[in-house]
Amino acid sequence: MSDPLSLYTLYIEQVLPYALFEQSARTPFFICNAFTLRTELYAGRVTRNDIFSIDPFAETYAFLPGVQGSMISKLVSYLGAAPPSLLRRLARERRVHEREVEAAVAAGLPQFFHSQLDLQPGTAYDLVFSGYDGVVISQTLGQLFPATNFTVQAYNTNVTSTACWIDYISAKFKC
Repeated sequence: MSDPLSLYTLYIEQVLPYALFEQSARTPFFICNAFTLRTELYAGRVTRNDIFSIDPFAETYAFLPGVQGSMISKLVSYLGAAPPSLLRRLARERRVHEREVEAAVAAGLPQFFHSQLDLQPGTAYDLVFSGYDGVVISQTLGQLFPATNFTVQAYNTNVTSTACWIDYISAKFKC
């Protein structure tokens, strides 16, 4: 999978629902920054080294329970239109090489990837993200909706992002 959009689609629409989302009381909506996954997934046998190359961080997950679909829609729109400086800041914090960042900016890749749910404005969702993204997401929501208190909580699982990939690939791929 050399198209980064395909890898993120696999991660968000297949891997996470299989390995993580059974913990949610409400419908989960996932969002992550563009440097959550680090490399491509190539055809052929998939090894643990491949998995650790894709996701070397072993991130834990966090969430905001009961976020209205209208708020998530506004968050996604805002983050999608954020200036490249946000992407560069996230990359610095992740220690991503500057060449990778500039290639992503030049290619016009999204700064954040998210679930492809048809959000209903009045429906409450569990907004799930890696713990790493919690500060950006909660601060942005606080700016967009200052009258609402958003408290990030640990997602009720001990599964890490790397373990999600291992579980999914072990069950779905020929290894």
